[in-house]
Amino acid sequence: MKSIILTIIFFILIINISAQETKSQHKILKDRNVYSLYINQPIGFSSKIRIKFEKRFITDNSILLTYTNHYGINPGNQFYIELRTYNNEYVKENFKQIKLGIGESESFSNVYVFLGAAIGQKFYLSKLKKVALDITEGLKLPLILKGDPDTASGGLRGLFFLTGPGSILDINFNFSYQF
Repeated sequence: MKSIILTIIFFILIINISAQETKSQHKILKDRNVYSLYINQPIGFSSKIRIKFEKRFITDNSILLTYTNHYGINPGNQFYIELRTYNNEYVKENFKQIKLGIGESESFSNVYVFLGAAIGQKFYLSKLKKVALDITEGLKLPLILKGDPDTASGGLRGLFFLTGPGSILDINFNFSYQF
């Protein structure tokens, strides 16, 4: 099972790295600022809910404000800001981003900050380029400021850094609506 998951992650990463060089003839309107609202994909609802707001500028740069509520094994909240640069404006857009945030668990008795970098793609699912699937993969470094945010018990300790809010390998799938 572990090898299947690693294989899937490997293929997603390879596809996105190779797609960074892909070009298309279908351009998005460049004469206006764009706003997008994101929510995590349905499978992700089993452990969290994530909401992002993106303000995109004419210059192909954007800023994203994100709130994530984690529940289940490692409950808590995260607030972070992402700075994103789109390589081009096509039907399938590629981007690079950095993120900086703060997280907490157990009512701020455990606090951590994190810094990350990622590459990704935005696939438009409608002809009007209003609905998109946003995929990012990158690395995130959590730094514990207070307490121990890995609140899982028993044999589940350590998942905070592997698959939880402090995961070092940071892969996200989100749906967005652009207006």
